[in-house]
Amino acid sequence: MPSIRRLALAIIAALAAPLIVAAQVPAPPTPPTPKPPSPSPKPPPMPDPVPKPSPTEPPTLPTPLKDKLKDAGNLVPPPEGPTIAADETGFKPIFNGKDFTGWVYGTKKDKEGNVAENKAGKGYQIKDGVIYCTKADGGNLYTEKEYENFVLRFEFKLSESANNGIAIRAPLTGDSAYAGMEIQVLDDNGKAYKNPDGTKWIKPEQHHGSIYGVVAARQGSQKPVGEWNTEEIEANGPHIKVTVNGQVITDANLDDVKDEEVLKKHPGLKNKRGHIGFLGHGADVEFRNLRIKEL
Repeated sequence: MPSIRRLALAIIAALAAPLIVAAQVPAPPTPPTPKPPSPSPKPPPMPDPVPKPSPTEPPTLPTPLKDKLKDAGNLVPPPEGPTIAADETGFKPIFNGKDFTGWVYGTKKDKEGNVAENKAGKGYQIKDGVIYCTKADGGNLYTEKEYENFVLRFEFKLSESANNGIAIRAPLTGDSAYAGMEIQVLDDNGKAYKNPDGTKWIKPEQHHGSIYGVVAARQGSQKPVGEWNTEEIEANGPHIKVTVNGQVITDANLDDVKDEEVLKKHPGLKNKRGHIGFLGHGADVEFRNLRIKEL
């Protein structure tokens, strides 16, 4: 029986040996959990391919386009919105809005050769601070005072095909367009100045803002008939500049006028000083807010 017992113990020991070895072998270490990859840095924002204008500044036209429009003789339309008021420092009114104190009519010879006022019908009239003339009433009305170098500002309103003028450095006698200078006031887009095919028959130097018969103004600055326009005339030595509704339409140096025929016909170009006036041509025209600064 002992042998059978030994045999049983041997079998039991043989079966238990692998379990003991397995229990003695340490388990392999658990591998560490991998960290998630770091996010890639964001690339810097790409700059706009075209710079955006400031919201307070209108976009500017490219220089070649501005030059092309300038050379075409037609003005670029002004930007929409309110305009910045011009500096009024040093300006004084030359019309009180009530009467013609400080103003006088020019003179001319009548059919009999007698000297008379250059006045048509009732002459110029005043209503609500506005000087106006009509088809039947007007003439040549001047400041009593003479001016040499100055900046004149005013507003004007035209009727269809209306014609008038601003005399500068003019005498009280003779035709101011020649004996002095006339800055043309004209509805130059009016029907009266067009041919049947719609083209204009008036000369370039007869358009609004021109030094009449001498220097042509650029066209396209006026508002529609019946609306008020602003105008500034600067006369400083030989330099004459006209600005209408914020756009410079005439910028001339009288010393550059060399045409002998023009100089002979317009001796007033050489005047150093003279009167400022309205030169009526039988049309409905209104003026207001006249003020001047002497230079």
